[in-house]
This record gives sequence, structure tokens and C-alpha cells, in this order.
Amino acid sequence: MNLIPFAAFLVTLLGQLGEGFGNEVSLASKKRDLQLDGYMKFCAQEFNPGKSSKNHVVVNVNGNNKATLNWVPRDESEFCVYVKDEPDDKYEVILDGTVVPFNTKKYGEAELNVYAKFTKSSGFDSCYCASEEFAGSDPPNYNKIRNDCTYSNIPEDTDLLFCPKCSEGKLCKKAYKKKKKIGTPDPIYADWKFFSEVDGEFSGPGLALLRDEIHQSFPQIDPNLLKCTMNFDNIPLPQFGCSDLSNPSEAYGYGVNAKNFECGFASWFNCEEDLGVLGGVNKDTHVLDINFNLIPCPTPEPTESPTNFPTPKPSKSPTPDPTKKPTPFPTPKPTKAPT
Repeated sequence: MNLIPFAAFLVTLLGQLGEGFGNEVSLASKKRDLQLDGYMKFCAQEFNPGKSSKNHVVVNVNGNNKATLNWVPRDESEFCVYVKDEPDDKYEVILDGTVVPFNTKKYGEAELNVYAKFTKSSGFDSCYCASEEFAGSDPPNYNKIRNDCTYSNIPEDTDLLFCPKCSEGKLCKKAYKKKKKIGTPDPIYADWKFFSEVDGEFSGPGLALLRDEIHQSFPQIDPNLLKCTMNFDNIPLPQFGCSDLSNPSEAYGYGVNAKNFECGFASWFNCEEDLGVLGGVNKDTHVLDINFNLIPCPTPEPTESPTNFPTPKPSKSPTPDPTKKPTPFPTPKPTKAPT
């Protein structure tokens, strides 16, 4: 038996099988990445999915904090949220996604990339606006937190942070009143996380539109500066919360996303490149918001199995032509030897 062709066939077969196993591992790894490197993976959903207004994940705002340009993911798998649930100041949230204008007919479909890593976490007891000195207790004055929690109202000599933020009407107060129905803690922000540092930016083809929209509301901003590094100096700290990360669809954030009772995230931003222009006008000014519901990511669809190579049909061996019998040479007649 010639072993060389058989060995080549065996290598090819194992390669095909390896590709098949590789696809299965890839699919399994997509499911396992819920715990990849200590982070749990979720997705961001606009807080009013399907609504024609008051709906965004990212939004440009004007000087009155009114939305001017809403940005949403094309689908729920395009905006990932990674959470490292650690004690003390080690809690982390990473945003990594893409959004497009909600009104694509007016603004087109330019993609805006969002990346941000939030670190140096704190609990509510580090927040000035949650302090008994400011908000009282039993229960705290949520209306005061909403209306008077501003940079100008925080004493310069305090070590406490600019947080929490209650927004969207009387959302915090409403959450407190629903404590029997939805299990609201007291205070409502008992389990919220606040972040003092961010490393992030907006980028991509949609950045030009984002910058131009900022310029429309704040003419002093240079729309041709195509850079926006996230900064929240002098504005409330980013906040994140969920009563049950193992099942965020059935859990609550109690107003943490500043829009509803769902698990989620909220933050105001400026572009660091614009601080010199904005800071002297109003220290509470911001030009961008991020608000979203936290949801489980859609289950990835199984990848297709590798196409098996068709088993070649055995080809019929050509029927050999019958071999002609060799023509016998004539037997020479014996010659008579000379006498």
C-alpha cells in the first residue's frame, strides 16, 4: 500500500474536522464572553424603544438641556456594555458601540463610534447631594436633589462628589413611592455606582455631524475640530445601577438612567477640547448626554456548519482494449548442412 496519498488524505480530513470544531468553539465563546476577563457583557437599549421622540442612547443637547439630535444603535447588538462587578472603588463599566441618527431621513446614517471606560467608582455615601446636610434623610428630599444639585451649590471645601443626579420630572420621588411594588431601597440610590474617571471618546464618520450640531447650540464651539474626548468636569458624575445583574430585564435601576425605572446608565458630557470655551460661561453647561436601559444581549445565531466536500463518485475505469495475442514468428525450416 502506498502510504503517501493516504497520509495526504488524512491531513485534509483532519483540517476539515478542525474547521468544524473551530466554528463550534467560536459560538460557545460568544456565549461564554458574558464572563470574559471578569466582565459581564450586556447591551444598551434606547430608553423609549420604537418611539418617534424622546428616544436615544446618545443625544446632543442645547443650553437648556433640550435634545437636538438623537442617536440610537441600529440594533441592540451594536452597543455593548461591559460591567466588572467589584467591591469598593474597583467597579468598572465599559461602553463600546455604534449609533446613528434616529432621524436618518434628515441626517443620514453616518455612524458615531462610542468608547468609554469608567473607573474609580464610589457609592452614594461619597456624594454631596445625597448627604444629610444637603438632602436630609427619612426620606431624602428628592425634589431638592433634582432641582438644586448643581455645581454652584457644592461647597468648595467639601471632599464629597458631585452626585447623584435625579432627572426627568419627579422620577426619584416616584421610585421611592413605588418601593412596595418594585422593592425600591431607601434611599433609592443605595446601590448606584458613581464614577470619577473616564477614558473615552466619540469618533467615526458621524463625529463631523456631532460637532456641527454642538456648534449650532453653542456657536463658540469650533465645528471643524473633529475630536471629542469625554469629560464631565463640573457636571454630575456618571451613574450606573441595577438591582440584579443576573437578570436585568426583570430588575430595576430606580431612576439611575434619569429616564425610567429600568437598569441602566446616565451621564452628561462635554468634549474636553471645548472646556476653555465653555468653562467661563457656565460651569454646569454640558453638550451631550448618554442614557440607556441595560438589557441582556441578543443570543448569537449559530454559525453555519462548514460545507462538507461532496464525496466524489467513483469513476468507472475505462475498459482496456483487449490485448492482441502476439503474432507467432514462423518457425524457420531447418537448412541442410553442406555436405
